[in-house]
Amino acid sequence: MDLRNLGLTAPLAAQFALSGQDTHRLGRVMTVTGQAWLVGSERGEQLAQISGKLGHLAAEDPSRLPVVGDWVALRRHTGTQAVIDWVVERRHTLSRPDPERPGRTEVLVSHVDAALIVMGLDFDYNLRRLERYLAMVRTSGAEPVVVLTKADLVQDWRPLALAAAEASGSCAVHAVSALSGEGMAELSAHLDSLPTVVLIGSSGAGKSTLVQALTGEKGIATAPTRAADGRGRHTTVGRHLHPRPGGGCLIDTPGLRSVAVAARADLADTFGEIERLARACRFSDCQHQGEPGCAVGAALATGVLSAERLGAWRKLEREVRRQDAKQDSELRAALRQQNRQRAKQIRSELEALPKRR
Repeated sequence: MDLRNLGLTAPLAAQFALSGQDTHRLGRVMTVTGQAWLVGSERGEQLAQISGKLGHLAAEDPSRLPVVGDWVALRRHTGTQAVIDWVVERRHTLSRPDPERPGRTEVLVSHVDAALIVMGLDFDYNLRRLERYLAMVRTSGAEPVVVLTKADLVQDWRPLALAAAEASGSCAVHAVSALSGEGMAELSAHLDSLPTVVLIGSSGAGKSTLVQALTGEKGIATAPTRAADGRGRHTTVGRHLHPRPGGGCLIDTPGLRSVAVAARADLADTFGEIERLARACRFSDCQHQGEPGCAVGAALATGVLSAERLGAWRKLEREVRRQDAKQDSELRAALRQQNRQRAKQIRSELEALPKRR
């Protein structure tokens, strides 16, 4: 298997070579099922398990477990399985607050150069959800690209594409139809210089159909949306890495049921115009609730800023504040626990000292 078809770049290959581990070979996680990892390497695809040391580290911090997109160091093992000894240092990870472990981060995929935010031009079209995805992608360092699918289902997709472009700022916006081929050549050309691209979006947005069209794979499951409300079916139940014939790869993902914003920096990029207006307010602590000299309020009154856009910013900003408060609370609790353990250790050491007569 040519590792360039798995998204290998020269800097990454050099990084692995500098590790000086001649007993290992480089591989990339293509999918994860339970406690088994399907890994692609120069020897093709094979199942792998993690080493005992890596398993011990992951027991303390689940984010240490290999995820789809990770580059890993493989060593041979008995039979057909390999062993993952360590994960190459990650870059451009797509993450979100872990819905099952408050205060922790769930790493979805890693080593991502771009993220296609896929949104159908049918019932799936939602600018507020698009803003959430944009905030999520921008914090990863990957390039966000908006892809509006099912262009064949609407009479004129241009006004919808224009509104998506205004909501996304400087992002590229592609309107495509995987069935008719409209816009697919332009999208494919855009991806040619991007080694690893992940697709994110709601169930039924057309991610799997898009992967099938861009990779030429015929066995990828797809399903139509419900005609009544456009709700999609989860045809993709896990994350899968698909090689592209000309080099690079695509990572298909199931629809995310929740898209939380984790950092204030995410908002600064996604709502850049509001952030700039806020800096022009007369008071540095302006709440944009009718205070004198409020530049945000002036933009709202003159129609430069829409009420919907400001409302979306307010909602996500409140989420970030709650997330910050939760993390601060958990950090304080962790420090208190550490102090208690240290005090207990000091008491034990003092009691063990020989007593003076």
